[in-house]
Amino acid sequence: MSERLEYSSIDFESIDRFYRTGALAEICQVSAGTMEKCLKNGKIKGCRIPGSRHWRAHHKELLRFMREYGLPINNLEEYVRTHPE
Repeated sequence: MSERLEYSSIDFESIDRFYRTGALAEICQVSAGTMEKCLKNGKIKGCRIPGSRHWRAHHKELLRFMREYGLPINNLEEYVRTHPE
């Protein structure tokens, strides 16, 4: 069963946005190269932008990845607060 995450006024389950590789790396506190490897080998599901080498991953997939690997959700909370769509 999915844990519902709510911090302050942010409802993490209802966010509908995609993150670039650099943002994913910042949130997960790893290098962009490490995050790209995670995307390429399927540890985090993402899509590659046609005609480029850039990747994107959906918010819900990022939440799944963070839960699976025990990454702190407060990094995501801070990112969402400081980087509105």
